[in-house]
Amino acid sequence: MSGPRKTTFLTTEQGRAPSAYHVSETGDTQRVRQEHKHGPTVTSEKRRIQAFTATKDMAWVVHDNVKDTVEKRGYSVEAALRLEIMDGLASPLVASGRGHVEVSEGNIGKGNPHVSGGTVAFPAKGSPLENYDALKQATQQRKHSIPNAPSPQSTTMSKQITPQAQEFNRRALAEQQTFAQAVLNPRRD
Repeated sequence: MSGPRKTTFLTTEQGRAPSAYHVSETGDTQRVRQEHKHGPTVTSEKRRIQAFTATKDMAWVVHDNVKDTVEKRGYSVEAALRLEIMDGLASPLVASGRGHVEVSEGNIGKGNPHVSGGTVAFPAKGSPLENYDALKQATQQRKHSIPNAPSPQSTTMSKQITPQAQEFNRRALAEQQTFAQAVLNPRRD
């Protein structure tokens, strides 16, 4: 066993504990919302495409563009978000202070595309926010009202990119380059 999974990045906004994201090597993403207006939640692991924008407001522009591209041109949400990245409205690379948009496979539906409520941050080294599995377990306990469930973690965030986020950026850039090459140099059989 390799030990607990680490948090890839956080999204945070004033007034509530940060949401933690774990992205595997295959792009499977899971999110822990420690606090939310609908209560604490843990999303199921699913292949998702992540994109990051200069501001949170720009994330909503990208969101609307993705929905329009899917509805008007029939593209998948993944291709529509990757086109927003190609157009320079978003980036595949996670960075502190950015807005965040994610899409998952399937038709447009509730939460797809999804804009995070806050902006990106990273867990500080040694922070409880680094341990994604512990955050997930504590959040599930609060969701199910288990007595003595640990409180949400909201301290020790950083703007400093973590090794997990650097690895995410390496893979995300490679995936985006593959997509762009397929669009720009389609095979003609």
